[in-house]
Amino acid sequence: MKEIRLTTEERSLLTCLMCGGVLTIGLFLEHVMSLNPCPLCLVQRFWFLLCGMVAYLSLLHNPNFGIYPLLTIGAASVGAGYALWHLLLQFNIAQATSCSPPISFLVPSPDQLISVLWDSFKGIVGCNSRYWTIPIPAWALAGFSLIIFNAWSQLSAIIKNA
Repeated sequence: MKEIRLTTEERSLLTCLMCGGVLTIGLFLEHVMSLNPCPLCLVQRFWFLLCGMVAYLSLLHNPNFGIYPLLTIGAASVGAGYALWHLLLQFNIAQATSCSPPISFLVPSPDQLISVLWDSFKGIVGCNSRYWTIPIPAWALAGFSLIIFNAWSQLSAIIKNA
């Protein structure tokens, strides 16, 4: 059986496709399934978007520079931390309160966005409702883990070829 070796360009493209796929699923759940995202879901989407943008920048510039997979690993690690915290809130391991209105109702002005995001991190804004057997943050954590693995293997290939 032949071993499959991806180039650094293909790994960057794979990261872009994974991030785009996850963001598309999130938009599908929001607009087609009518599941309003909580603030922590929106923060996780931001980190997916950032991972995809870094991978896209590496494709535009040079995927053989090690800084791009490092930045991708960093962004995906922060996103994975948010996803893990979201899971702790959903399973009541961390103290949290019940659901709240959507973020557009909570943030009447841009000045209050930071306080709402901080409250959501503390569990005050409702991020603890679950819809399926496997919660959405668990899928996000799996996505971030795949991105970290892909970027790590890209970084390893860059180091081997240096």
